[in-house]
Amino acid sequence: MTRIMIRTMTHINYVRFSLISLGLLTGLAGCASIPASLQLPLSNPPSLTSVQSDAAAHRDKRVRWGGRVISVENRADKTWLEIVAHPLHERDARPGLSAQSTGRFLAVVDGFLEPLQFGASGQVGQASGTSLREVTIVGKVQSLKTRQVGDFSYAYPVIKAEVMHIWPARYFRGRQYSTFDGYDPFWGGPLFPYYPAFHPLSHHPSHH
Repeated sequence: MTRIMIRTMTHINYVRFSLISLGLLTGLAGCASIPASLQLPLSNPPSLTSVQSDAAAHRDKRVRWGGRVISVENRADKTWLEIVAHPLHERDARPGLSAQSTGRFLAVVDGFLEPLQFGASGQVGQASGTSLREVTIVGKVQSLKTRQVGDFSYAYPVIKAEVMHIWPARYFRGRQYSTFDGYDPFWGGPLFPYYPAFHPLSHHPSHH
């Protein structure tokens, strides 16, 4: 079974934090660490491009990749996620969207996953939302699968997900950007009026 970790958040009333509170929260943001669920042992994990070059040589090797989910394909007993990959931050393993994408991959997850949970469509290669959810996945390399991206035949590495961590959505507020992932938590202004409250939830898709 794939273990899934979901982080959610709540908003509190608009308030003006004192400079002391601001300093404390900024300090806490700097203490982000890799979620325990993602800390499975890795031994010389191959990169996405290395798997694309020779998937057979890396079969069953464990990797930790992440990015934005752009499509969700529900099959009889599994869900296939199409993910645009981005390098992971070293301190918490969240995808860094400011960096250039490293490619695309497919993650196979046991059971049913709701496409709307990811802001994605239920159709391969199509995204239905502007706030596509980010995930970090630990899993084992299986194979390559060729799919069309427009007119281009793209070789997707396929990994069998062991653990999937779903990150809080990133919110846009006018032209300002807030992530609540430990990076620039007060980007919306010096006293940005939101407070992140993380509530990890672990469940198996088969429990739906």
